[in-house]
Amino acid sequence: MGKGLRGNRNLQVFILKGNPICGAIREIAASFLQNKKALCIKELDLSKCSIECSHVTREFLEMIKSPYTTIKTLSLRDNFIKTKSAEWIKDALKENKTITKIHIDYNPIKPNCLKQILTLCKRNHQLDEINQKNKNIYELAQKKKKYKN
Repeated sequence: MGKGLRGNRNLQVFILKGNPICGAIREIAASFLQNKKALCIKELDLSKCSIECSHVTREFLEMIKSPYTTIKTLSLRDNFIKTKSAEWIKDALKENKTITKIHIDYNPIKPNCLKQILTLCKRNHQLDEINQKNKNIYELAQKKKKYKN
């Protein structure tokens, strides 16, 4: 699956829910890192995939931190991610500007860590809203300029 994603330019939702992919998460993350600007997945659902702390690898964290990541919604629900790995995910989210929703409930994570993760996603949601408003203002200005000429 991970290798197949490397050439993808169209798939926007990738749902693997309920498949015990475990370590294959590394290949999926590598696809994001190698594909750079071509991969356009906005929703990645890895819930109930038997993901453990050992599967939250450097590649996975780099995928989250990457300035090229297009993911807006990441679901890691109902896995076996513990607080230490959740802390790593939280630290990666500090550099991320695109993930606006993360579903990480039903994992053995301390409530404080979960709250911090959700706060970072909320920040990204607010940034996304500002960027969208700026984009709309720019497009409106371009249309006005076009009609004046």
